[in-house]
Amino acid sequence: MSLLLLNMVGCVLVAIMALWYLSKTAISTDDRQHLRVSMKDVLKQFNKMDLKEFSKRVKQQDEVFNDDDEFIKKVFNEIDHNESKVIDKKEFEDWIEKQGD
Repeated sequence: MSLLLLNMVGCVLVAIMALWYLSKTAISTDDRQHLRVSMKDVLKQFNKMDLKEFSKRVKQQDEVFNDDDEFIKKVFNEIDHNESKVIDKKEFEDWIEKQGD
């Protein structure tokens, strides 16, 4: 009986930790939309951007994301559909125009 109880408690703890991790790492729709709006002007100023350049531009455009390098990297990877480690103008346009994730 105690082994069964211990097993159930372990399963509950794993489920709680998984839920915490998944909710922590998700990019919220509000943050994504906020960034899209603030980055529209950047679209006119580049042809290609790597992560370093993207991070610099995000931080210049919007102070809200200055200390959130993890968020910036996740958004970069979301935009970089072909996983080339460079965002081209078409990928960026597609992401800017996308609504309601």
